[in-house]
Amino acid sequence: MEENITAGELMIPISKYPIVSINDTLLDAVEEMDNIQIDSGGRKALPRVVLVFDHSNELVGVIRRRDIFRGLEPGFLVKHTSSYKRKWFDVHIDPNLSELTGDATFESIKRNSKKKVKEIMLPIAQTIDYDDHITKIISTMVEYNISMIPVTKNDRVVGVVRSADALHFIAHSVLNVQDHFRL
Repeated sequence: MEENITAGELMIPISKYPIVSINDTLLDAVEEMDNIQIDSGGRKALPRVVLVFDHSNELVGVIRRRDIFRGLEPGFLVKHTSSYKRKWFDVHIDPNLSELTGDATFESIKRNSKKKVKEIMLPIAQTIDYDDHITKIISTMVEYNISMIPVTKNDRVVGVVRSADALHFIAHSVLNVQDHFRL
């Protein structure tokens, strides 16, 4: 395994990552996620997180797919436990009734899509420096239970490291080491 791999070498540049403003809507966040495909070392993936910036162009939060789903959730389900919510869907539904409730639910989702990102976003838990080593990246992700961490350089966010990219690097490095010993 390379001994000196840094966040700067693993990161996805900020220009290639989905970004929204704090006052954008959930619909804006969904569109941003849907319009960007992240290319990391020839591997393409849809983003799981959108970065949220304030009016001063400072990174203030993130919004994940599941946060968007929670924000879009119809009002009649929001304040109930998971087991209560499952009961709503654990019945045989008359197709005619389902059409009526489906339309109402869809209208609720459309209304909720106008919520501001700032109502749903999560604050930034931690950042790492551009020159931080992979062991610090992994340690920070584990400590803060996060799968994506912003990378800063000169107090500016310049990119993000995703757990998938860190894991890919480790797996690739370990495989190379194993191949070396097979010779």
